[in-house]
Amino acid sequence: MTGYGEAQVKSRTFRVSVTAKSVNNRNFKLNLTAPEELNFLSAEIERAARKFLSRGTLYIQIECESQAAPLFAIDAKILSSYYSQLTALKRRLGLAPDVSVELLALLPGSVRSQEKGVLRQAATPPSGKTLRQDSPVRAILSASERALEKLSKSREEEGAKIEEDISRRAKSIREALARIEKRQKNFLKDYSRRLAERVKEILQSMPAKVSVRDLARESALVAQRQDVSEEIERLRIHLAQLSIALKSHQPVGRRLEFITQEMLREANTISNKSIDPQLVVPTLDMKSQVDRIREQAQNLE
Repeated sequence: MTGYGEAQVKSRTFRVSVTAKSVNNRNFKLNLTAPEELNFLSAEIERAARKFLSRGTLYIQIECESQAAPLFAIDAKILSSYYSQLTALKRRLGLAPDVSVELLALLPGSVRSQEKGVLRQAATPPSGKTLRQDSPVRAILSASERALEKLSKSREEEGAKIEEDISRRAKSIREALARIEKRQKNFLKDYSRRLAERVKEILQSMPAKVSVRDLARESALVAQRQDVSEEIERLRIHLAQLSIALKSHQPVGRRLEFITQEMLREANTISNKSIDPQLVVPTLDMKSQVDRIREQAQNLE
């Protein structure tokens, strides 16, 4: 199922923002986008995520911004190197060697930020000590939990809509089965009548004899090949299992996939056995509904 959630935590020194979104996948997969300093949190965040979902691709993005004034440092080695090269170039070109500090500070790498590594140092407690209440890592885990809760709620809302759709399609399948069953009861009588009429037409043009017993035997063979009562009964059992699964509070996606696989097998058997033109429409409709339920089952947890 798809879902979305976001959360923020702010303090005097930092702001944490977490967004979580999920898309359909048969298995669980986590894609975490976060500052390099937070890589050590990936296992903890995955454990938290698995509490909320067991299937789907989950995208979590973490942003952590410092609220304090930025810290910068001048790299003296790089500045010296720039100065040496620039003064040498000026001498070679016959220019005045007036290289200012302001000019050097504008060159790449002369001034570097000291923020890198600060986040992890602040987030990681000393050995044997617990995290402070205002620790960035506490804020990150708290924001992640809240974002996942919102994502889970949105997935539940989508799941309820999918359940309604599956229930509606299951009802259509039951109605199609009722039509097929009713038609099957009348098919043998219609087939026997049409067979007798056809044989009578043929016998009028050729000298041959066909007994009532022969007609009955042919009708019985067709009825045996056409009989789908067992398939209908099994489909109804699968529909009952489907209803039970939908009412369950446990993840049912894989179970529904298996049930619909069996339903599709029975529907195909009914379609292959049928030689009655009047069963083409209800049979195709039933197969279409089963296939749609199978697709929807892949969206469920």
